[in-house]
Amino acid sequence: MSKRTSKYGSGGGMIRVGDKVRPRPEWRDDANRIPHGRVREIVPWGDCGVIYVEGDHRGFCAWVFEIDDYDAAADFAGSLDDCYAAVRERVAAGGEGWNPR
Repeated sequence: MSKRTSKYGSGGGMIRVGDKVRPRPEWRDDANRIPHGRVREIVPWGDCGVIYVEGDHRGFCAWVFEIDDYDAAADFAGSLDDCYAAVRERVAAGGEGWNPR
């Protein structure tokens, strides 16, 4: 996993640098005022990656966030597109194409 993604977010999908995030419902009224906005940096740290949001110097454990306006269908379609691109790249390099089983 690259440093640009975090497997720790909730609300569907992996959180990536540039994603718009918001605190999960149970954290929205926290006295520490957990920020919302675009992710500027993700730092892997133990079982909880640390996410930094643009305009805020504090880092927060990734599990307090969810992706704002997450589109599961678009995420799934993007995954398929990535797979097809990998097969096309492999075929272009002289490798085997996709063989359904």
